[in-house]
Amino acid sequence: MLVHKEFEKVYTQMTRVQRTYAELMYKKLGELENVEVFETQENNGSVPMADYKPIKKGETWGCALKCGWFKSGFTVPKEWAGKALSIHADCTKQDSLLFVNGKPGGALFHANTPMFDFFYAQPIIDCAVEGEYYDIAVESYAGVPTGCLTGYDCDDSAFYNITQTFNGIDIVERQTDIADYVMDLKIVLQLYDKSHDSFIAAEAMRIIEQVNAAVYMNPYEHDERVWRPALARAREIMKKILSKSETRSNSGEVIFVGHSHLDTAWYWPISDGIRRCARTYSNALKMMDYYPEYTFIQSSALHTEWMRLYYPDIFEGIKERVAEGRYDCNGGVWVECDCNITGGESMIRQFIYGQKFTMEHFGKKSDTFWLPDTFGYSANIPQIMKGCDVKYFSTTKIAWNEINKFPYNSFRWVGIDGTSVLTNFTMLANQIDVNVAIACGDDIADKRMTSGYVVPFGHGDGGGGPDFEVLDSYSRIKDLNGIPKSKIGTVTEFMERLDKELDDPIEYDGELYLEFHRGTLTNQHDIKRNNRKAEVALHDLEFANAIEMATKKGGKRDKIEEQYKVLLLNQFHDILPGSSIPVVHVQAKEEVSALIKETLSDIETITSAFGKETGTSFMNSLSWERTSQFTVSGKITAPNAITEYYTDIHGNEKTAVGGLSLAPLSISPGNSNKKLYADDSFTYDGKSVETPFASFDFDENGYIINFIDKIEHRRLDRTGTNAYPLGAFITAEDIPLENDNWNIDANTENKYVLETRFKGRKLISNGRLQLRLRSEWAIGTRSRIVCDLICYADTQRIDFETVMYWQDRHLLLKAVFDVDLRVTEAKNEIQLGFITRPTTRNNSIEAAKFEVCNHKWTDISESRYGVALLNDSKYGVSMKNARLALTLHKAGTIPDYTGDAGVHDTTYSFMPHQGGFTVPTVTRPAYELNHDVRVSHTGAELPCLAQIDCDNVIIETIKPAEDGTGIVLRLYEAEKYGCKTVLRPGFAYKNAYVTNMLEEIDSQLECGVDGGIELTLGAFEIKTIKFVL
Repeated sequence: MLVHKEFEKVYTQMTRVQRTYAELMYKKLGELENVEVFETQENNGSVPMADYKPIKKGETWGCALKCGWFKSGFTVPKEWAGKALSIHADCTKQDSLLFVNGKPGGALFHANTPMFDFFYAQPIIDCAVEGEYYDIAVESYAGVPTGCLTGYDCDDSAFYNITQTFNGIDIVERQTDIADYVMDLKIVLQLYDKSHDSFIAAEAMRIIEQVNAAVYMNPYEHDERVWRPALARAREIMKKILSKSETRSNSGEVIFVGHSHLDTAWYWPISDGIRRCARTYSNALKMMDYYPEYTFIQSSALHTEWMRLYYPDIFEGIKERVAEGRYDCNGGVWVECDCNITGGESMIRQFIYGQKFTMEHFGKKSDTFWLPDTFGYSANIPQIMKGCDVKYFSTTKIAWNEINKFPYNSFRWVGIDGTSVLTNFTMLANQIDVNVAIACGDDIADKRMTSGYVVPFGHGDGGGGPDFEVLDSYSRIKDLNGIPKSKIGTVTEFMERLDKELDDPIEYDGELYLEFHRGTLTNQHDIKRNNRKAEVALHDLEFANAIEMATKKGGKRDKIEEQYKVLLLNQFHDILPGSSIPVVHVQAKEEVSALIKETLSDIETITSAFGKETGTSFMNSLSWERTSQFTVSGKITAPNAITEYYTDIHGNEKTAVGGLSLAPLSISPGNSNKKLYADDSFTYDGKSVETPFASFDFDENGYIINFIDKIEHRRLDRTGTNAYPLGAFITAEDIPLENDNWNIDANTENKYVLETRFKGRKLISNGRLQLRLRSEWAIGTRSRIVCDLICYADTQRIDFETVMYWQDRHLLLKAVFDVDLRVTEAKNEIQLGFITRPTTRNNSIEAAKFEVCNHKWTDISESRYGVALLNDSKYGVSMKNARLALTLHKAGTIPDYTGDAGVHDTTYSFMPHQGGFTVPTVTRPAYELNHDVRVSHTGAELPCLAQIDCDNVIIETIKPAEDGTGIVLRLYEAEKYGCKTVLRPGFAYKNAYVTNMLEEIDSQLECGVDGGIELTLGAFEIKTIKFVL
């Protein structure tokens, strides 16, 4: 027996021996001749009939984003008869999909891909027959580069200059005895290295010594008739430890589930995402042919829909395996969406269309929201999940926290309304081996709660899933002594077991904040802005469509579902956060911009059908009376209103419209209310401003100081050496340690500087309705900002219509409002509610939340007074005591080298309010900032479609029912104040029901004698009402 130091040499030698023999796992029998290639960016789905050209080994092909189709074939010769044949293709350093006789035959991965330990080939026939012909095609991807960190030298030519080398397609035979030896040795080496059981490690040590003595270290220097029998002897030696399972240690149980985390788009466009799905799911089906116990979970309904549309053979295979219970379409959603920025109704639609797909095609609903990778989890997800009949939640990403380790693996996650869902945090594993099994046992945070752990295994991010090596490893460790007991199962099986085990589960109340990737709340301005605008446009289109149904002038438009799916796709967790390559971002902007344009056109078409030949009417799609002024494009006249014309920063003519009262959820000319406005609402002398609500001055840098609330007689701007003026622009160099387009590092807070290069201010308009002042600043080294400050005669809200002409890179921009209030917490709007967060830094958990998500508003309030910061497209905000800083721009260059350069519009508002936070003082103005009043020039007039009599309840959505039989209203309590209220529909209906969010009936509602329907809502409760027409 060797001393320990000498044994370490043997261990290292045997690790090298393992790699040496791995090179011999496949024997080359021949290679395809006369290979031809066809290059394309199209997603063909099947072997294309095209103009193929010959290609020889060593020749290059492709450019970024291109695919190469390589085609040839072979006839089985006599000497191959009876053999199991596989294909190895070296066409690209990326992934490929094999087609055999025109049918998908599994994925092909490059031999040098880091995620794979050993040479990889795909079986095509288990027992070859002489004379049979096999038509072989390989679809290979050229790939893309990933951006640049510094400088301004990245351009399109550099980005697309990428080629691959064709090195041939081989027919190979798997050498089973060598493969078995290599896999056995891998596990024994890991037992020595990782086992916590000193006796097992010692036994592995003895076995390794004996194997070292039995085998030849370099088979290339010896006759095969000598070294090959030695492998059989070595395997007999290794059986001594690999077959022991009778004296297991009590180290828990790991349930392995085949999976491939597959980004819909990221370092590849959506078109290649489709191909990656085909490679991954074809591979999953192939593995099921060889491993009867193997199961696979696939989460995104859209990915399966792609198979149905583009790869019908794969889709049919999926259906067969779903029926067997081995292929589990179980994620709940249309795509694995971002959970910070995605709006409330959009989040519900992710589940509606995800569940609809699995019910339609597989006859089942998903029971698990499977979301391994996203950048934070809204505190209203539990309620939305439960409303969509999803019981369980599972993710891995919280393990990425930078500072604070999350204390639990398994618990009940409680949302803002009190709804809870069983939640499990797990880890993703490329491999199944000793290392992974032991790490899983160690990772169970509280072993009193459960001894089980579920592990999705398989190569991911770019797809792939489990391969032969992974499943061969599983067969060796599943009953191995010294590591947790292992089995292959399903996520549902594990979650049901967990539900039974947790008699008194831990409850965790609130958001699951990810201490990482905070920059994704801001990155890619136009994508964020388009998302908000598209959500609003679809909201208004469904309202208009509901009017059609209520007035018997139309029915449910199936087009809306397809329009919504465009948005849902672009809410994928690397598209909406702006963490993809340029081509992905360009496509997202184009698709959602086109969606907005089409949606607004549809709204105009619908509303015009209700009008006369002339007249001006206004659509109020919100559920309360609108009395504040609003702005519309172009010059219009409205007899009942006060109108003022101005030209915006881009030179577009606009009309400010005031003096109207617009009934809730209606289309009308509006009722006149002109007495609200004086003739001399504002004064401005070049340095100071006075409005009906406030007075303030400008400092030498163009920012607001000496801000006095005239109603409260209170100064709001904080003074002192560390104070900023109100609305000041601050910037900081932003080069995070890692993940450029994802992260903002904490030390960025120490780098902010005040931008002081003020270029001047001019008066744009001063009328009865509004005062508009236009200012300009130089920013950074290459950028500038033009901002219209707008004060209103009818509201305390002050708007900042801002255009960023941006060219700098790695520069973070914020608009800061340093307010003189005594607060220790802030309210931030999230999906259909709000969350209260600390603005202090008392501990590491609070300090980690230096950048958080808000939707339309953030509010800081004392008990009787407060200030809200509203926005129309910004999601990242920082809060420290009473300093609010809205993040306006982030300009990273990896993986998108463009740095988000361009012209970017945004509007944000500073709004003092009397009293503490309420829906009328904060939430409604934020909605009004985001929801335009839409103009009809045909004089359309339609009365209020529905009313609610509590001001803390908002009708969020009015839409045609999914089944086309009526109208659905979705409303929520928005102030954290449970209440009874009365809903008054403004249309005739047969029956009214409370439904879940999938619009499945829960109970019938009774209508009162006055036409009202009494409802009870808990704090933050979302309620869905269906009216059958």
